[in-house]
Amino acid sequence: MITEWLINVGATVATWFLSLIPSWQIPDFFTTLDSQINSLFAGASGFSVWVPWTVVVTAIGISLGSWVIGLSVKAIRAIASYLPFIGGAG
Repeated sequence: MITEWLINVGATVATWFLSLIPSWQIPDFFTTLDSQINSLFAGASGFSVWVPWTVVVTAIGISLGSWVIGLSVKAIRAIASYLPFIGGAG
């Protein structure tokens, strides 16, 4: 009976707290984001004469790939440190 009352009080407080938050809608910027990105790429397609996009994409891909590999190695080292007789926590 006491537990039921506490759950009721908790539900009432949660409902009251959620009623304080105003309702909102997604801004138009987010709903038309796909058309904005398409127009950006359509405008940038004419720059292929001056910008070698394959080189740019390759350089960005290699940079991001090495960053992901480095973070993966750090994560594996952090996980291995908790295993006995392997890491420094043993």
